[in-house]
Amino acid sequence: MVGARGLTEEQISDIQSWVAGGMPEGDQSMEPSEMPPTDPFVMSAQFEPPSPYTPDASLGTDDYHCFVLNPNLSVDTAVTALNIIPGDRRVVHHVLLYGVDTADQAQLSTLVAGGSGGGYTCFGGSGINSASIIGGWVPGTQATMFPKGTGVVVKAGTMIVMQVHYNLLVVQHTTDQTTAQLEYAASSTDVTPAYIVPMYNDTFSVAPARCRP
Repeated sequence: MVGARGLTEEQISDIQSWVAGGMPEGDQSMEPSEMPPTDPFVMSAQFEPPSPYTPDASLGTDDYHCFVLNPNLSVDTAVTALNIIPGDRRVVHHVLLYGVDTADQAQLSTLVAGGSGGGYTCFGGSGINSASIIGGWVPGTQATMFPKGTGVVVKAGTMIVMQVHYNLLVVQHTTDQTTAQLEYAASSTDVTPAYIVPMYNDTFSVAPARCRP
């Protein structure tokens, strides 16, 4: 599994020893300019809602809000990587990016017209059944790099819907302006199209712990 974060007992022990030792840097003889790059992500375009959004606490502890972003693509473009920068990490639970083709943008306009805060409420998805997933983010995720030579092809004229799930259990009053950054291939014909297929396990459960007096 790409991106799996499971650690072996040996790795956990190494980290504990490193922390106990004061978390020293590695090769002390290496100059900062010689350090290997930590983020190979190269931003081609950046998008964000035109103004900060105030999550709607009247919806309860969760507000799923969709913002419509225009990437202004005049040609089919392959997204080879993406990076999401949450505005207020205290409340942003996850972010999903969807592509909406020109054929479905009239429906998208209707949703925006009936919404608020520069978008509309969108629990469970983008509200457009035919929308395709471009990528997503959850806390702890760094830039998502698609396998070398692949990319999610976004057609010319596509609008991007950014669904942001706000959890207001701890913080009820704040504003957020989450940003989406995309990396493009030089040409969509230079990559093999990639597709994101959501998968989940709806039978997973954790038994409640027995309370001790």
